[in-house]
Amino acid sequence: MKRPLVRPVLFRTSVVTRSRFTSLLLLPMAFLGASAGAVGCGEVADLGDQAGIVSEPKPIVFVSETLLPVTPDVPYKESVAVSGGAAPISYSITVGSLPEGLVLDSGAGLISGIVARSLADKAFDITVRATDALAGFSERSFKVSVAKYPVSVFPEVLPPVVPAQPYVMTLTIANAQAPVAFTTSGALPAGLVLEADPATATARIASVGGGVPREASNSTHKFGLVVTDANGMIARRDYEILVGEAAIIAPLQIATSAIQTPAAGSSYAQAIEAEGGMPPYEFKLLAGSLLPGLTLGENGVISGDVPLASAGATFAFTVQVKDSLGSTADKSLSGRASTYAFEIVPDALASATPTLPYSARVYTVGAVAPVRFSLDGNLPLGLRLDVINNEAIISDTGSGVSAVVANTVQTFGIVATDANNVTSVREFELTMN
Repeated sequence: MKRPLVRPVLFRTSVVTRSRFTSLLLLPMAFLGASAGAVGCGEVADLGDQAGIVSEPKPIVFVSETLLPVTPDVPYKESVAVSGGAAPISYSITVGSLPEGLVLDSGAGLISGIVARSLADKAFDITVRATDALAGFSERSFKVSVAKYPVSVFPEVLPPVVPAQPYVMTLTIANAQAPVAFTTSGALPAGLVLEADPATATARIASVGGGVPREASNSTHKFGLVVTDANGMIARRDYEILVGEAAIIAPLQIATSAIQTPAAGSSYAQAIEAEGGMPPYEFKLLAGSLLPGLTLGENGVISGDVPLASAGATFAFTVQVKDSLGSTADKSLSGRASTYAFEIVPDALASATPTLPYSARVYTVGAVAPVRFSLDGNLPLGLRLDVINNEAIISDTGSGVSAVVANTVQTFGIVATDANNVTSVREFELTMN
């Protein structure tokens, strides 16, 4: 008597995770769509990724315990990503909120954006939740601290060097928390050295021996300085140092034409720039007064904390600069404290190539329209500034930047004033290739 043919029914084990629970499923091979002939009787089928053993995901753990502080006016990127969990991971803020200008990417766990200087010296507490594909989640609390004010290096431009003459130029490291680390790029002209003291966050460029040799006349030297303070705040300044004869030294004058509007309740710093004459320069108030909480240093930097009570207050003063030869120049400036501040963006302009078309857009963030723009200094030959729809457009006049200014760098400022007469100033360096 023939025995009936019995097809073996094969089962496959699969561990499937659901949050914190694990269940064991017995799945017939026929249900899984596999052929019984694919494996031998009594074997456990191996179906690869479709129905293999799925291990329980690792716990969801935040990689970072703290966030770096935010520097106002500087692009910020900081991750709150996690390890473990079942992908994809989504991120959300369950408690608190980020400073205005920052956003959390729900898919990447990246906090990014730009914070206005009006939020300087403030802290924001948030709780971030990371949720995986199986509804498991983990939370961590973070403090998002906005720095008191960006670390800055002044002056923005160094005066020229006269060969065989003494030269001393003090570099001001504003708002830095000592000790400070200094790193350099490029090279100073022979006969000049950088003297830096990390403990006091001070630096100067000074001549040694007989100064820069006369053989270096009519040369240009590129030198960069990067400052990192104790809080991890970074500032960079790139200089071009011109070596020339005394006859080409321009008359001493104060180059700053407008004062950036101080925001009540915030920190403030702006350098009064001088040009020409013979450095080093020394500044002082000749007449008038600044807002309460602000002082003018001998280096020309106006800095301090503006009290809330100063909102709407006006101020006017006359500043004088004296060079090492005893020549003096002065200028009258004025301003008004506001309840807010705005910024001019971008931070830098794209370089220009002579004879080729050029266009760059400069606009404001946080200003009240309409916004007026003006130049503090001069654009390179062949470029002009137009104001269109509350934006400043720098463009060529028809034939690109003049070839006369090829291989040079020109510094100028753009002044923006909004409907409430709040003013912001940004210095730019435009490189002509």
